[in-house]
Amino acid sequence: MTALGARTTSLRTRSLLAAIVLSAIAVFGAVGPANAADTAVKALPAVTGVTPTITGTAKVGSALTATAGTWKPAPITLKYQWLRAGVAITGATASKYTLVTADAGKRISVTVTGTRSGYTKLTKASAQTVAVAPLVRTLTAAPVPAIAGTAVIGGTLTARAGTWSPAPVTLKYAWKRNGVTIAGVSGAAYKLTSLDVGKRITVVVTGSKSGYTTVAKTSPASAAVLAAKKYTNCTALNLVFPHGVGRAGAKDSVSGTAKPVTTFTVSTEVYTANTASDRDKDGIACEKK
Repeated sequence: MTALGARTTSLRTRSLLAAIVLSAIAVFGAVGPANAADTAVKALPAVTGVTPTITGTAKVGSALTATAGTWKPAPITLKYQWLRAGVAITGATASKYTLVTADAGKRISVTVTGTRSGYTKLTKASAQTVAVAPLVRTLTAAPVPAIAGTAVIGGTLTARAGTWSPAPVTLKYAWKRNGVTIAGVSGAAYKLTSLDVGKRITVVVTGSKSGYTTVAKTSPASAAVLAAKKYTNCTALNLVFPHGVGRAGAKDSVSGTAKPVTTFTVSTEVYTANTASDRDKDGIACEKK
């Protein structure tokens, strides 16, 4: 074969190979996209679940419980997160949550997240609770009050409230005449009037303290209130008023080292009715130690 013939054969061979390559490119170019579609990563199936619910009393100190409901496909790993007014509570990741002081006045909710390998995770949020009520504790001491003083017109009765705790406890007083509240009287002392004659007096002491249950206690009733009558003598008067009766502002007049009587009943009305028994004219009738 001549050199010219050899070159011609070589060119033909190259042209044939080029044609084969171009054909292959054409074939694979058409098949390539179809294969890519077949091998593309398919979207993962999703976990399914229901909206969680919360049970329990929304009150500081009480426990709330999250009920997740049914999640599929089993087995599903569930994670919990409690929220206070929509903000995640640090460390509150169990199915139960005990309400603390910081929760008072806030609304609580919980999210439940379900996960499983090979599935897209799902998070569901519960409805919020009502506003959390503060913790209300009980006073450790709330004694029954007593009444000091003689039940006589013009006399003054004083409430002895006793010691309430834990201190400080705010005390309020309400006086009653035969069980009916006496209007306009709110102090620890009450001066008897003509309306009280023959009636029995009680006092209600109400103790209150922030964070504690308010408590009201009622005293035993007094004796029936006596009218301002004139007694025949000091013996008769002292049976009712052991230390005598004096007008308002009076002081026992004594001499020497004797100590004055300070325990007499103050009742201007009774004293006025018994001025004849005020022998030393010091404003006190029948004073007696």
